Amino acid sequence: RLYFGESVPSINSIMASKEYKFVKSLLFGDDSLSPEQAKTRMLVMYLFTGVITTIVNFIFFTAFNELVPFHYDVTLFKWEFDLFLLVNQTIAWLASVIVAYITNRAFVFVSNGNYIKEFFIFATARIVSFFLVELGTFSLFLLLLENVMKIPQETHLFYVFQIDITALYVIKLMNSVILVILNFVMSKIFVFKKNDNKAESIANSKMQEEYEEGSANE
Repeated sequence: RLYFGESVPSINSIMASKEYKFVKSLLFGDDSLSPEQAKTRMLVMYLFTGVITTIVNFIFFTAFNELVPFHYDVTLFKWEFDLFLLVNQTIAWLASVIVAYITNRAFVFVSNGNYIKEFFIFATARIVSFFLVELGTFSLFLLLLENVMKIPQETHLFYVFQIDITALYVIKLMNSVILVILNFVMSKIFVFKKNDNKAESIANSKMQEEYEEGSANE
């Protein structure tokens, strides 16, 4: 709260404050973090951006499901699939991939790599997870739900903001959890590996310097 005659803090004073440095360190990381702190920050930010990506995925999935209430069953290996549902999954996936790349690059792995090359590898990894999880395990869960547990996917469970939450949305949520875990592993191993190793090397070098300074003082 500002009182009459009190000056407004300058931008420089705000940027020099501990609160600003903490927020900046949390969002983008810096050399002041130890390897353990850097890994914790990465996991926290990935969970945060993962929630955002999942929300985007759910928004597109729910919007399509509510606005395009059509069904077209196709049979594959004696199993029936709703073609419109798979199209819905694909659209929601495309939207979430774009959001995921932007947030992962900016906040999780803080990458400075080539945009085109990096996005190509990122998209390729996401295509793999798309077929394995978005279509694969999602379809498997639906088959188990309807053919083994004998529960129709339209079974009503409860309402959220006047939206009818059915068994289909529970399957979608379970599938999203698996997807988030798999995508993190692939992003860390294949997409942002070089940048991650560089950050860890800087942190280790800093710890080594602090150890040497401590030994010299003794």
